[in-house]
Amino acid sequence: METTYTASLDKLSKIVTTVVLLVCVVLFFMFWQNLPTPGWERWGAYIAFGSIAAVLALTYLLSPRAYRLTQDTLVIERRWKPITIALVDIEAFSTPDLKDFTAMIRLFGSGGLWGYFGLFWNRRIGRMYWYATQLHNLVMLKVKNSHPIVLTPDDPNFMLQLQTNINRQKN
Repeated sequence: METTYTASLDKLSKIVTTVVLLVCVVLFFMFWQNLPTPGWERWGAYIAFGSIAAVLALTYLLSPRAYRLTQDTLVIERRWKPITIALVDIEAFSTPDLKDFTAMIRLFGSGGLWGYFGLFWNRRIGRMYWYATQLHNLVMLKVKNSHPIVLTPDDPNFMLQLQTNINRQKN
């Protein structure tokens, strides 16, 4: 049996995404109208705009969209390069409180633009991977040979189905 659980953006992530995109569009048009005459300065502007567009596109492509549970895997759905975790590799999972993630440092990833994903660190847990779209419905997986992984499915039944599928794998 295969079930897909949605992962919708929370209000803060929607605001961050909207503001970042609006600022980029406004700056693009402001600078576009005042581009320097042809020469190296113009190429510098092209490179800057292209770099910003590439970062926005990459962030969009790597943002989590949903979580799919199959009989033997958990797939973190993304537009590019979905992540597959074998259920036999999940040693434990819990529903931590948001307080467990205070004073987090983003090592490499997004802290609100199309979600919260990438590599993060805090003193209590250490390094962890986030594939989240909101700051509630937190599920933390302890996976063999990996840092903890944090997910945020919309449906609370995700935990029950995950436990059921893991138990089937162990029996």
